[in-house]
Amino acid sequence: MVHRFMGAQPGDVRRLVFCDAALVICAGLIVGLPSAYAAAQVTRTLLFGVTPSAPHVFAMTAGVLAVVTLLASVLPARRAGRVDPTQALKE
Repeated sequence: MVHRFMGAQPGDVRRLVFCDAALVICAGLIVGLPSAYAAAQVTRTLLFGVTPSAPHVFAMTAGVLAVVTLLASVLPARRAGRVDPTQALKE
């Protein structure tokens, strides 16, 4: 992964880390939302006061997980932006 960072400015490195996090979010949503919908249909008798396909519940959950994922990538992005390129090449 070092080859993607060679010659990059710290802001570019942070953007690359955030883009990788966004890819993880998209993949999780693509797999997770249909799976959650199917699981809700299976457990519909256990849900009280919420329909199995309540869109606000799915949207809120997806939004919270996306924000948490982006916040979790802030520290690694800052750390990657401070890496000295010569140190990265030596390792």
